[in-house]
Amino acid sequence: MFFFQIQKHKHLFNHNFWNKAPFIFTIIEILLIILFLSFGVTGDLFILVEHQRWIIYIFMTLFISVLYFIVLAVVARYNNSSRSIIKISFYCTFLFLVISIFLL
Repeated sequence: MFFFQIQKHKHLFNHNFWNKAPFIFTIIEILLIILFLSFGVTGDLFILVEHQRWIIYIFMTLFISVLYFIVLAVVARYNNSSRSIIKISFYCTFLFLVISIFLL
C-alpha cells in the first residue's frame, strides 16, 4: 500500500505527522494490549471468541498493523529514502514477529 503511495507522492514521510507518530501509535498499541488483557482476565474474550471467532482475528490484525506503523514511524524519523523506509520497517516487523513466535 505504501509503495503505491510513494510513487504518487515522493515526500509522503516528510509530513509533520511522522514526527509525532511513534508516540501516537505506541499509545494505541498499549491500549490494545490493555483491552485484550482486560477482556482475557475477565473471561469476556473467551465467551465472545467461542461464538464469534472473527473477534480474535480483528485483535491480531490490529496488533500487527499498529506494530508495523510504530516501526515505520521510527524508521521514517531516521531515514530519508522512502523505499528503504518501507523495506526496513517491513523486515524489522517481520523479524520481531518471527522471534516472538519462536520465544513463545
